[in-house]
Amino acid sequence: MDIENALDRTHMPAAYKQFFSLEEKLVQKECVGTILDIGCGTAQISNHISPEHVYVGLDTKIYLPRRGNLGESNELRYLINADAAYASTMFGRYSFDTVLCLGNTLGVLEDPDTVLRQIGLVARRKAIITAMRKGVLDERVKYYEQMGIPYEIGDDETIHSPVWGRSRAYTLEEERSLERIIGMKMTGAGNLGTIGLYGVFTR
Repeated sequence: MDIENALDRTHMPAAYKQFFSLEEKLVQKECVGTILDIGCGTAQISNHISPEHVYVGLDTKIYLPRRGNLGESNELRYLINADAAYASTMFGRYSFDTVLCLGNTLGVLEDPDTVLRQIGLVARRKAIITAMRKGVLDERVKYYEQMGIPYEIGDDETIHSPVWGRSRAYTLEEERSLERIIGMKMTGAGNLGTIGLYGVFTR
């Protein structure tokens, strides 16, 4: 299975569908101004962002929308094929009001600290970061089984697969500790359904 099919929510377990639904509501509530979406994948979240916002999706592999993503009539939507490790070089410091790092992007990054520091450099006002939650490994594994993705379980609730590589999970305390890397204060946090969590960081 390739990543594009692995991102297809149609066949995902109910817990994952709930996670993404709650994530969409969180983004609608918290987003302000111009938006950079790091690890955007198929940019599905752009369908849930008001058309008044400029949206830029950034990923090392861009999967062009197949089902009407990016609000085809809206010219304020952009996709860029690039590495978030160089975001501040590409866009400049404090160049976006809100920076998103959603789904399990944080959990599968090879060098999360570098990307987190870049988030702090380009976010003018706010960053929203979601991740998989520790303590619900059985629920997380259902995704791999239901989607037909081979996997192995490693230390500290890490799941390894040929599609996603190493996929980490976090506690709320670990999410809070990202403050020192990003350089922004966590002003909101909580669970997203049974498998996820979120942190909102504000300058």
